[in-house]
Amino acid sequence: MPRIHRHPDAAAFLARAEPWLLQREIEHAGALQSARQARANDRHYERPMYWATIETDGDLTGYAYRTPPFRVGVSALPSTAIAPLVADLEATYPAAVGGFAGPLPTVSELAATWIERRGGSWSIHARQRLLSLGTVTAAGASGTLRLGSAADKTLAQSWGAAASIDSGIATLDGGVCVQLLGAKLLYFWADDQPRCMLGLLRETPQSAAVGIVYTPAAFRGQGYATTALGALLRYISDPERKRFQPMNANFGLLPPLPGRLRGKAKKEMHSERALADLAAWLSQTGAVDGAADFQASNKATTTALP
Repeated sequence: MPRIHRHPDAAAFLARAEPWLLQREIEHAGALQSARQARANDRHYERPMYWATIETDGDLTGYAYRTPPFRVGVSALPSTAIAPLVADLEATYPAAVGGFAGPLPTVSELAATWIERRGGSWSIHARQRLLSLGTVTAAGASGTLRLGSAADKTLAQSWGAAASIDSGIATLDGGVCVQLLGAKLLYFWADDQPRCMLGLLRETPQSAAVGIVYTPAAFRGQGYATTALGALLRYISDPERKRFQPMNANFGLLPPLPGRLRGKAKKEMHSERALADLAAWLSQTGAVDGAADFQASNKATTTALP
C-alpha cells in the first residue's frame, strides 16, 4: 500500500527524491526546477508549501508538491495512492488547491476524488505533450547565441507579443518574455542584429524546456532558429558541464580541442585554431595576402601581451 511521506521543505524533498527524479529528468523537470528554486529562496511562495514523496515498501514511486498560489504538481501515481493523497491535501488546504498538473490518468483521478469529497465540478484546463529534442541538423546560419540582457527588454516585449499572436498561445506573450529575460532564460541569435529568440520555461542539469522559438517574418527561412537550437542543445548535452547556467557566448560553446589543455595553453590553442580557420576562409575567398598579413600582425600583437 503506498504511503505519503511529508517533507518539511524543498531541501528535504530533494535529499530524498532528487536521484530518482534525475533518472527521468525531462519528465520530472517541473518538479526539479520548482524544488530547486524553493530550496534557494522560498520567501515569495505562500504558506503552507507541500512536499511529499509516495513510497511503497521503502521504494519511491511518485511525488506531489505545491508552491502556493500554484496548483498541485504530481507524477504518475498508482490508483491506490489517489485517496490517501487527496485526504492529506485536504487536511493541509481546507479551502482549495487550485487544480492538479501532471500526467493522465493521475490528474483526472485526483480531480474526481477531490470533487467527490468536496463537491463542485472539474474539467481539463489544458493538454500538453512532452517532446524530447535529441538531435538538430545544423543549418549553418551566421551569428552567435547570446543571453538576453536588460538592453533587450523592449525587443523581448515586442517579439514576445508577436510570437503570441503567431502561435495563438496567449499566455506566452511579451510579459512572459520580459520575465524570462530577468530570470536569465531568454536567448537571442544575432549576427549584425538579433534574428531569433529562444525562451526557456525551465532548465535542469541535462535539459531545458524550450517554450518559445520566434523569428520575425523578415528573417525566416534562413536557418536562424535551427542553428540557435543546435547551439543550445550542444551546450546542454556537454558531458563536462557540471550544471546548466545560461550565459553569454564563450569558449564553452566552441568545438572541443584535442587533448586536455588548461589555462593559457587552452586559450592560445583556441586563438591559433581561430586564426587558422580565418586564414583558410580568406584564402578561399581570394584574399591570400590579407590572410598572411592578418596572421603576422596578430601574432606580433599577442606576443606583446602579458
